[in-house]
Amino acid sequence: MLPILVILVAGLFVGFVWQLIRSAFASSLDKARSRSAEDTQATLQMTTGSYLLEGATVTEQPDTNVSLKKDSTLDKKTNSDTSDK
Repeated sequence: MLPILVILVAGLFVGFVWQLIRSAFASSLDKARSRSAEDTQATLQMTTGSYLLEGATVTEQPDTNVSLKKDSTLDKKTNSDTSDK
């Protein structure tokens, strides 16, 4: 009876250790998957220029006073600027 009891206890102990190792491996794998998903999302946001989360809406429009008229002072060059080139 004693050898059967020793084998049973040893089997239970090995099974317990196996479950500990398996659960630790599974949790580290889940963490790695979530980090990988976050990295992928961040990379996609960087490459596409979409910095808002999906489904987010922009509610405020900035008040910009942009003049669409051409600035004629930038087009005028002096004779000295064109003679150097």
